[in-house]
Formats: sequence, C-alpha cells, structure tokens
Amino acid sequence: MSQQLIFHGLKNPMWGYGLLLVVLLAIGLIVWLYRLERQYVSRTIGYSLLILRGLVAVIILLMLWEPMLVSTSTLEQQQQILIGLDLSGSMFAVDDHALPAEKLRWARALGLIGNSKTNIQIDRWIEAYDNNQEPEWVSVDEQVSDPEKKANLTTVRKQLVEETLAKLSGRNRVDISLSTILNPTNNLLDKLKKKGDVFVLGFAQRKQELTDFTNQLQLPVLQKLSQQLGSDLSDLALPLAHKPGSLNTASTIDDKNPAEKVLEATSKKEEVPQNLAGIVLFSDGRDTLGEKALENARRLKQLKIPVYTVLVGSQKRPLDLTITALDFPLSVYKGDRSLIKVLLSTAGFEGQQVTVKLLDQAGQVIDQKQPLVETANTEVDFEILHQELGRLQYSIEISTLTDEIRTDNNSREFSLTVTDDSSHVLLIDGEGRWEFRYLEAAFSRDPRV
Repeated sequence: MSQQLIFHGLKNPMWGYGLLLVVLLAIGLIVWLYRLERQYVSRTIGYSLLILRGLVAVIILLMLWEPMLVSTSTLEQQQQILIGLDLSGSMFAVDDHALPAEKLRWARALGLIGNSKTNIQIDRWIEAYDNNQEPEWVSVDEQVSDPEKKANLTTVRKQLVEETLAKLSGRNRVDISLSTILNPTNNLLDKLKKKGDVFVLGFAQRKQELTDFTNQLQLPVLQKLSQQLGSDLSDLALPLAHKPGSLNTASTIDDKNPAEKVLEATSKKEEVPQNLAGIVLFSDGRDTLGEKALENARRLKQLKIPVYTVLVGSQKRPLDLTITALDFPLSVYKGDRSLIKVLLSTAGFEGQQVTVKLLDQAGQVIDQKQPLVETANTEVDFEILHQELGRLQYSIEISTLTDEIRTDNNSREFSLTVTDDSSHVLLIDGEGRWEFRYLEAAFSRDPRV
C-alpha cells in the first residue's frame, strides 16, 4: 500500500497560484500590522500575534487548495476463463455425412494428421476437396520425377487420408469437442490453464459446472447429464451470462414444470466478474432459446470480454427424420374420438414416402399412414376411438430411411386419460331467451351431461 498527498485545487493553476498571491499579500499586511502594533504592545505579544495570524493565513491557503491523502493498494486477481460446452440433443448427432474437406479439417484439429512440415500440403488437399476435385497427392514442388515413386507416394498418402477420415466415423459432436479440449497434441486445456483458472460449463435448457475434469468430461457422463439439463432445447444465453464458480451442482434440476425451469434459467441475471478473461463456446449453433443471447453478447462486448465460438458439425445438412412435435388431448371421455397431430421434420427426403405408425401400449399397430414428403415439415393426423377407461399409453413410430444419421428420434411416446365422468350443469338466467333454450337443448343431447 502507498500513500500520496495531492492538492485538488492545484489542478487549475490559475486558481492555485492566485490563492497563493492573495495569501502572500495577506502576510504582507500582517507584517505591516505587526510594526504598527509595536508602539502599543510588548515584543512578546507582537511576535505571538504575528505567528498566529501567519498560521491562520497558511491554513486558509491549504484548505482552499483542497489537500487529499490518497492511499493506493494493488490487489492481484487470477484471470478466469470459461469453456461453454453445448449438451443439447443435436450435439450428439454423428456427422458421417460431412464432406471430405470438413473431415480433414477436424482430423487436423484433433491431431490425427499433419504437423508443421505438412500443413501446407494438407491445406492444398482441403482446397481441392472444397472444389470437388481429387487432391494432387504429390505436388510439382516436390519434384518427384520417377513415375513409380510418384505413384507409390500417391497411393500411400491417399490411403493415409482415407484411414484418418475413417477414424472420425461414428464420433458425435460432443465427442469431437471433448477431443479438441483434452487432446494432448493441442494442449488447449493446459494452455488455457497457464492464462488463468479454467471453468467448464455444460448447458442445454439449464446449466451445470463440470468441476472434475477427469471424471465429468467423459462422453457417457455427458450423455446422462444432457438429459438432466433438458436436451430438447439449447440456450446460448446461459454461458454468456454465467459467473464462473457460482454453480457447482445442477441445482436447477428439480420437480418444477419444464417451461418454468427454462424461464428461470434464461431470466436470471448473474454479475459477470471483472476478472473474466474470455469465453470459449463449443456449439453447433442450434439456438432455440437464444432471444437473450445477443443481449448478453452485447453486454460482454461493453465489458471488453471476448467470446470465441467454435462451431462443431458439418455445413452439409444431415438427413434425419424427426418427430418434432405431438399435439393431443390430455383427457377424453369414453366413446370420444381424439385427434392426434404429428409434426415431422422431413428435410432432405422430398419426393419420398414415409411410413408413420400409431401403436398401442402392447405394440400393436392401430393405424398407419404413408404421406408423400413435399416440404421440410410434414403433418400427419390420426384419430383414436376410445372404448377403454384409464390411463392409456401410445407411441408414434416413423420408418427409417436410407442415409439417416440418427434413428433414436424416430419414435415418441405419449399418454392420455379416458374417463366416463358425467357433468352436472345448472343453467340460471334472469328471463326466458332463445339462447337459454338453445343451451338447454345442446346439453340435453350430450350423454355426458
């Protein structure tokens, strides 16, 4: 800690030196008054008055100069770095359909291929793949004149690339993100730790900090956590408004309504720490709850906190049949027909027929339809006649088509309650009207009333 005496009034030189001139003039008058008073008072009293009057003038000068004692202390804070890992359902998709150029970029990022000597060569191969061309496996710069040697090099390098790309087969986006973070070749995590304290935040509809990197940053653990955090939706606003170290457990996972959980998670504001050095965000960009993401990003920009986004996944749209939504009544009366509306995501399958089945809880097919896919979304309607009472379980299944990247989202269950309760209705009106008679007739025709 250091201390320094400063005079705030001297920030304006004209004011400060003007006061000094006035005080010097006052001291001159005090001396003149001392000489005048010597005729009437003793030397001791005269000197005492002179000193007191001079001190008063100096004190007034110092007060007008506004003295301030400033104490300065230096507090060192360790920088914090936040890694946001998207754990929504789409991040567990496998991009086997990705283009060769994309896969080659991923392989190099994961340290599966390439080094400082071969990166230029790999850049050329990626450029060729981007242009839908066969790479020139042996470039002219290498000056390989022997045709046999050139053919062998071509075969070896092509085989090496094909084997490397095959290693990416079956790996989902979360797996690739984990490999990028933990890969010893890149040492991303170790490099970030040298710059500050590293925090990893898993998020979907809700969020949870992953404090145990060794045990928690594993694919099976994250798959289970994804379901707990609400894997159906992703909210990019959560990592952009998170205070590292403030959430060590998934405390938001409780028995509240899911919609209330989402509202609570997105509306809660947290104070961003001043020592937050930056955010590294791994996501595929599927942001279905991100109306606040831009607002939080602008806030971080004002605080000069950088956000580095790492987009995971292929630019080529995957082929995936998905049951996007189900619309059905929660309860019906016995003998009624309920309407079940099924919304399918069918992008990429235009012109093909899709088989959609409605099954009961025993797995027996109740109804089956085969709509022709014409747009990115297809709606299929079913009607069920209910003759049994109680809580009934049903499921919707769609057929698996060629080149689908996922089949685990081709079915969905739902349940509804069938009752035989009758309602007692009392009609009261102030006078006889046609509306009263109409209501009475309508209710009398309803067997449940």
